[in-house]
Amino acid sequence: MVQFEKISTKVLMILLLLTSIAACDRWFGSEKELTSEEKANINPLIPRRSNSAFGRPEPAYQGVAINEVTDMELKSTRSGTILVVHGVAARQGAYNAILVPSETNRSRTDGVLEFQFDITYPQEDTSVGPVAARRIVLAQSLANDLLEPVTLIRVIAANNVLERSYN
Repeated sequence: MVQFEKISTKVLMILLLLTSIAACDRWFGSEKELTSEEKANINPLIPRRSNSAFGRPEPAYQGVAINEVTDMELKSTRSGTILVVHGVAARQGAYNAILVPSETNRSRTDGVLEFQFDITYPQEDTSVGPVAARRIVLAQSLANDLLEPVTLIRVIAANNVLERSYN
């Protein structure tokens, strides 16, 4: 019985060691070497996507234009401007508010920077409720180089458009 315990302990230790080595190779040895161009484009603050069996693909954004834009503020910073947009959703429960850049922003020859104020609603129906319960405030930083040729900032909602001159 004593001899069996020594053998099983040795076998167990060998299996544990082999498993550890295999795991290390999988974690540390399977990384591909990056080119200098790829290294320059990596932001260390943004986690890399994993092709893990447990990872899920990111769902497509299901946003729609907010019902109404009520106010827009431009707050200057050293690196650019913070655009603060206030809006009212059509019903309660809106979330995941974003400013979607317009396709016309690519050329920017007319000096207009245009966004659509989008939100996501829950799948289940929610009540309309009072205006105070449907207010959404969104802020987005705009860099100086993006704003260089801009003279007007426009935010589009489902039922209205708000514009502010810039510079």
